[in-house]
Amino acid sequence: MEAFAEAPFAEAPFTDWVDDDTMLTMMAEVEKSRQEVEVKVEVKVEVKVEDAQLTPEQQRVVDLVREGKNVFFTGSGGTGKTLVLKRILKFLGERYQEENDVVITAPTGIAAIPIGGSTIHSATGIGIPRRRSDFNRMWELRNREKWRCVKVWIIDEISMVSAEMLHYLDQTIRRIRTLEKDLPGEPFGGIQVIFAGDFFQLQPVPEKNTYTDNDQFLNSGLAFEATAWHRANLEMVILGTVFRQGNENFVQMLNGIRTGENPAALDVIVKRCARELPKVDRVKPTVLYSTNNGVDEKNLNELNALPGEEVFLVADDKSIPDETEDRNPDVFRKQYNRLESAEFWTKCLALKKITLKVGAQVMLLRNLELSGKESDLVNGSRGVVVGWKSKQDKLDELERDKTRPRYCDLDEIKPTSAYKRLKSSSIKFIPVVEFRNGHTIDCIPELFDYPILNVGECRRLQVPLKLAWALTIHKCQGMTLDSVIVNLEYIFAAGQLYVALSRVRSMDGLQVKGNAARSYVMVCPRVVEFYKALARKETHLTAQLRFPDLKFPDAEIVEPVRKNTRCIPGNPFRRAPDKLFEKVPEKVFSEKNLLPVICYKCKKEGHPISACRSEKVPRIN
Repeated sequence: MEAFAEAPFAEAPFTDWVDDDTMLTMMAEVEKSRQEVEVKVEVKVEVKVEDAQLTPEQQRVVDLVREGKNVFFTGSGGTGKTLVLKRILKFLGERYQEENDVVITAPTGIAAIPIGGSTIHSATGIGIPRRRSDFNRMWELRNREKWRCVKVWIIDEISMVSAEMLHYLDQTIRRIRTLEKDLPGEPFGGIQVIFAGDFFQLQPVPEKNTYTDNDQFLNSGLAFEATAWHRANLEMVILGTVFRQGNENFVQMLNGIRTGENPAALDVIVKRCARELPKVDRVKPTVLYSTNNGVDEKNLNELNALPGEEVFLVADDKSIPDETEDRNPDVFRKQYNRLESAEFWTKCLALKKITLKVGAQVMLLRNLELSGKESDLVNGSRGVVVGWKSKQDKLDELERDKTRPRYCDLDEIKPTSAYKRLKSSSIKFIPVVEFRNGHTIDCIPELFDYPILNVGECRRLQVPLKLAWALTIHKCQGMTLDSVIVNLEYIFAAGQLYVALSRVRSMDGLQVKGNAARSYVMVCPRVVEFYKALARKETHLTAQLRFPDLKFPDAEIVEPVRKNTRCIPGNPFRRAPDKLFEKVPEKVFSEKNLLPVICYKCKKEGHPISACRSEKVPRIN
């Protein structure tokens, strides 16, 4: 996690409309909140981004990005891909200052939030494309102005992006950023692209062919099969050192399943892990499901089966716009609205409302440190709620114990920091959780922050817990769990088995149910061929898929945009002189010819998620 400053979470007096005087008052209150906090605290997920010692392979990725190269880096689970991304983001944050200079994306919100990004669908403005013509939504004024000024585009979990998606995004971006006489233009319109992911893991889900015309978007193919992938001239790096699993034999068996080269490894793992996992300190192993239905049903049934009353823990949310030199109310209003509509609020690991009971099995969402390495609690550690402590009692305890922290985040956070967080929170009771390592902890609310470059920061203050009797394989990708049950009967897609088995550090925390049929080791043969070509440095010889060209609206040529925001297409590092655009005829793009936008929060047509009213959020017009 990036550095954050503790700040009061009092309810901000935002209304549907305010005048400029009131807005200036509100801006002053935000500034006061900033100044009340002198000490900034850093929380780390595995290691501090600033101090992490990168391997030579990891450092090469960072160096290539610094040189402005288009990059793809890959590796099995636990090789530090997220760490490298965080180091890259730190560098890019220092180099670029404008809001739209760097676009950080992933195919899903779960994958995007940890790196401070948004989904590809949201960042490009296309929503969930059902037809190829849906990509023309990028021609809406706000979207095309944004993408004409983008300098760097990051896509994490590239394995879940289809070749068809990448092809049409490249084609549209090139048209938006390139003068008609210079078409077809540079790959991705001259934007530096950074792709990260492992194609042996989860892949894109193809759409069913439900339309009778030829315009349907089928989400077909893998990203490396797109023409855009080959034209981008990517520098490709394989990260080989695995940090998650310490046992070399287990690492080799997992890699044999990942690549499909050693299906017999599944027999060994099943034979070793067919026994029942012990219930340690009342904590049941987490069951991994391939669908949400199984997870929701399992967690709800287990919670309802517990005696006692439910306790609801509601998070405190706050949007903090960036400071502006001229303290312009219009800029402040725009920043605030952007923060309020961020995907963070619906995709954050910490839910807005958590329902718990005594006996509820939970998973920790943050790394915590007690008194030594043997006592560490990490993201993914599981425990059981054993009781409750009143907020006031805990505040009194922290007040008395300022010189010696009962527990703290990594980096020796002082108890005064925990005191401020708890006092700022609106919750009345603190869950007391007994973890598998024997430690019983009062789980104080933690700050989950989501910075948006040159806009501001979304902050959620919530207890870092979630129900953990069951999780989906998709949602646990990237996590490290201590005790897992995998049922082979629910595995149906390439990469699922590997993702499920590789969540644990060792076989001591793994139980496998079902028959060890080697057919469960499913690997896409095109992925195997791609990685063989990658090892030989011959990826340019891999097959490319062809897709029909898009039919662009009348505004397909570069047209004038607002002053001080335009960039020379194909060269986003230089501002365009006014005379460049004077000769280009102005053509008006009509949105009436497009299919309605589908909101992927409420599933209704007619508005994007940023304008969704399914959950009332105060906005400023």
